[in-house]
Amino acid sequence: VKSSGGATDPAAIPRHNHTRNFKAFIDTLDSGGDFCISATEARKAVEVVLAIYKSAKEHKVVKLN
Repeated sequence: VKSSGGATDPAAIPRHNHTRNFKAFIDTLDSGGDFCISATEARKAVEVVLAIYKSAKEHKVVKLN
């Protein structure tokens, strides 16, 4: 990736989606139900983000499992 459209300032990123996700998580805890995403799927997202950081730091392609 040569450029990005994302914000480098965390304060510039809209919070409404995060707020909605936090509310859904808290509602799930309160109700005892299942959250909309499994821990396994959430871990995959974390793996992608960590690979992005590693790739940027090392200036090379990082393969995912």
